[in-house]
Amino acid sequence: MTFRVYIGCLARLVGPVVTLIIGCFASAELRSQGLTIEAAVGQTLTTDPEIHALRLMADAQTNLQDAAKQLPEPSLRTGVLNLPVDSFALNREPMTQVLIGVRQTIPAIGSRSASSMNHEHLSTAFHYQSLSQVKKSTLAARVTWLEAHYQRHAIDLTSSSLELLESLSDVVRARYASGDELQLAVLSAELELSRLQNRLIDTKRREDQTLDELQRLLGSTSNVSIGYSLPNWDVVPERNSVQESLETHPRVQAAGADIAAESAMTQLHESALKPEWHIDLSYGIRDGANLNGDPRSDFTSATLSFSLPLVAKQKLDLRVLAAKARENSARQVKSKIVRDMTAEIAVAYSDWNRLSERLRLLNQTIVTQSRNHAQAALKAYQNKEGSFTDVLLSYMNEVDVQLDQHRVKIDRLKAWATIDSLNGSTK
Repeated sequence: MTFRVYIGCLARLVGPVVTLIIGCFASAELRSQGLTIEAAVGQTLTTDPEIHALRLMADAQTNLQDAAKQLPEPSLRTGVLNLPVDSFALNREPMTQVLIGVRQTIPAIGSRSASSMNHEHLSTAFHYQSLSQVKKSTLAARVTWLEAHYQRHAIDLTSSSLELLESLSDVVRARYASGDELQLAVLSAELELSRLQNRLIDTKRREDQTLDELQRLLGSTSNVSIGYSLPNWDVVPERNSVQESLETHPRVQAAGADIAAESAMTQLHESALKPEWHIDLSYGIRDGANLNGDPRSDFTSATLSFSLPLVAKQKLDLRVLAAKARENSARQVKSKIVRDMTAEIAVAYSDWNRLSERLRLLNQTIVTQSRNHAQAALKAYQNKEGSFTDVLLSYMNEVDVQLDQHRVKIDRLKAWATIDSLNGSTK
């Protein structure tokens, strides 16, 4: 086989490399109708047990709120008073009576409303925690789906590159057998082939891990197939608007509700410094007759008693101080949440801006340059002015650029998803 024939085979195999790569992805996109990112988010939110648990806790606190407004259940008292021990007769002594009474406790003024407010604010806190979990789960589903998309893209590109490189290796081996190529070209082709095979295995490993995580988020045990259509997330809101919306973010609102709940507990402990009232009504039934023969009259009694919290004032004051400390602690927690989210916003916008710059550079310059470099290396090799190693390395460089371009595109979309999760103006 002449050198011209070998070069013709090589040119037909390599060709414009980018055209071949685009063709591979176009066919892959046509054949895939897998899970979209919107469907992944929807299923995740439907099956997330933590969201449902927080909503149930909110409902439980609402029920407790209504119960806290009610008076305590009255207690029934019954018994026998002044029963003579020598005969145990109910009609012998005039003071012997069968007693039936009712006691109603009235909590200290303000305690019921404070307890009700505490449950109301806890219900609100759990409600906002569930909304915060919605944002958290949405972000997790989006990020995991995007990572799975990248891994699938990398597998497709590496697989197509592997097929082409195997064909190139066959050509180079044939040329080496006929004495038209150096052994170095064969070794280089085999090395790059082995490296691609190693990369493909590792990429499949990472894809398996990502899909397993996505299955966990979806609450599914079935295999997941990722669609190739990426979301059209090209615009982010102004950073100042996201920063200003922090107070309406469910994570911050949940922390605010926790502060209100602790404040209500402070009021509850302060109300303990006021007396608790007890109303007793009783009716005593007497048997037997008086000395004149008339039946003995029944007795009725009514008493009012109250506690003396001043006796335990020091203990109650300590409880109030502890409640105020918990309230102040909740305020510090909210401050930390706002501070952390402010830092997260700064990092997310920095990522978005830098990744946008990189993507523009890759799209406008680097991808074209790598394609031109590969074509120039091939042309030089065809004209006996370059080596096969140069062709091989330039081709592998173009593959790396394609992967880098998609990596940046995916990371940029992840940054958008992070900004959206921090935006208190979005659901």
